[in-house]
Amino acid sequence: MFSICKAKALNLQGFFYICNVKRFIFFLFIFLFNQLNAQEVVIYGQDTICSNDKYASVFLDFQNKGVPPYSVVYSIDNHSQDTIHTNLNVYNIKTKTPGTYLIEYFSDAADNGLDSISGSAFVKVIQKPSIQLFVSNDTISIISPKVSFQVISDKSLKSQLWDFGDGSPITNKNNPTHLYSIENQTNSGKYFLSDLVVEDVNGCFDTVSHYIFVETDHYFWMPNSFSPNNDNKNDNFCLYYGGIRDKSFLFNVFSSDGSLVFSTKDINEIDCNLQKGWAGKHFKSDKLLLPDIYIYKLYFQDIRGWKYQKYGKIILSL
Repeated sequence: MFSICKAKALNLQGFFYICNVKRFIFFLFIFLFNQLNAQEVVIYGQDTICSNDKYASVFLDFQNKGVPPYSVVYSIDNHSQDTIHTNLNVYNIKTKTPGTYLIEYFSDAADNGLDSISGSAFVKVIQKPSIQLFVSNDTISIISPKVSFQVISDKSLKSQLWDFGDGSPITNKNNPTHLYSIENQTNSGKYFLSDLVVEDVNGCFDTVSHYIFVETDHYFWMPNSFSPNNDNKNDNFCLYYGGIRDKSFLFNVFSSDGSLVFSTKDINEIDCNLQKGWAGKHFKSDKLLLPDIYIYKLYFQDIRGWKYQKYGKIILSL
């Protein structure tokens, strides 16, 4: 058996003095050794997240002490959680649970009984805004492409960010009214997907999307007569239109004997809104036609690509 003191030829007082010094040195060594290998863990963190954020972070720091692996039991508001086993010197508890975090139990591989537990952490979770989106109408057409939006939230909102899905600029207007650009629609002309991102006064975000469906109707209006006599009254034949593909347009006019007297593929050439129109002249000779009943044939495609033909009469009078 190991003995700290061995008997020597010394007087009794000297013997006990040497023995006590050796004992002191021995126990000091054991104490320092254990202190160097003592277990220590600190829990810390103070995080505030929104309920739809990723995670808050609470850290367990083992201070480069002890012998891994470490085993820790922590509590949230005095409710014990599952044991954590880790070899990491700093362990990140990713959590969405609010409350006060404390350590209840800690040990390492050596388990020498010398441990130090300190610190606390706190996590606050703020509920995201709950929003409802109302629209004046969820189906639009080339004739009526306007939609009004209204947002109702259980929290005070700081901002609204709108992407209407029709290629128009993103806007931050509150409860906007939007005029959709149906010519820019995708998804085979069936719908727009409008997205809203809101931020409340706590800095929490939420998103909502709404489909605006498209009825790709078309319309034409044209007179059945005109009088190109330069009296500034109904001098040109023109049309009002909507919901067609400009590049698909073809407009022909025939005389009563079936001869082609006017033809254009440019719808802008006879667009009333542009104050344009056919002046009743032959498209080749540029001579004014005689008063008569003429026949028009109209070819076009609507926004979805459906093909149409229209026929009718035009009375030219002077």
